[in-house]
Amino acid sequence: MQNLILEALAHENWIMQDKPIQALLFDFTEFGVKFKVRCWIENFVETRISKDRLNTAIYKALTNAGITVPSLHIIIHFTDQENRVTVSKEDNDFKN
Repeated sequence: MQNLILEALAHENWIMQDKPIQALLFDFTEFGVKFKVRCWIENFVETRISKDRLNTAIYKALTNAGITVPSLHIIIHFTDQENRVTVSKEDNDFKN
């Protein structure tokens, strides 16, 4: 999985490719494994945007390789108090 992450980030033009990119196995959890991924970016002000880009690139690489990213179940309830109508949705898969 580390090589998959590193390969995905090697093609991102917002990452400084002349600096080291690391994907370190950080921890084992009940949901899977955690990686700590480090890379260099040009503009420190864009850290939030860069974190989104980083996570998106990793997510796409994993799903394209057929690796399921675990997620928690999310249940959303909408209720109309006047008409007593309830609409429920259960989503247990994170999708783009």
